[in-house]
Amino acid sequence: MKRLSIAALATIALAAPAIAGGPWISVELPANPMDQATRGAFAVVHTYRHADPMPFVVTGSAEGLVSGQRRSLPMRITATGRTGTMAVQKTWPNDGVWVLKLGVDGMQMDAAIGVGIDGEVAFVRVPTTRGGAPRLLAASEVEALLRSLAAGERVASLSARN
Repeated sequence: MKRLSIAALATIALAAPAIAGGPWISVELPANPMDQATRGAFAVVHTYRHADPMPFVVTGSAEGLVSGQRRSLPMRITATGRTGTMAVQKTWPNDGVWVLKLGVDGMQMDAAIGVGIDGEVAFVRVPTTRGGAPRLLAASEVEALLRSLAAGERVASLSARN
């Protein structure tokens, strides 16, 4: 049930700015097991320009902290056949805590999914500017998110920056 609550909150929180315009990225959790294109995926990523799905290329890395050691692994993100919709496959180990950093090629925007020590999604965040536009996730923010996950702390929202 925890994942459904996070999915509902992520969808509501992340979809609202897309209505206002500009590019946007959102994360769907959990992936629909009844949809053959996303079956078995860890998450589904949607990309938009204004309210319209756009076929942006999404890339990502799994940034982890395992037994006190920092790890960085490439992620496998596959097309689903629907415009602006990609499936994120689980490529990181079950050990440790992870921040899945998803970016859109050619756009200054990222999304982050936090995976706690229990393997459950702890948060979904899209960093924004003070004006509400998406922005890149800073390396220092990834480090702070990993430390919070490892300590079992509640992860706060990312600060709006210019």
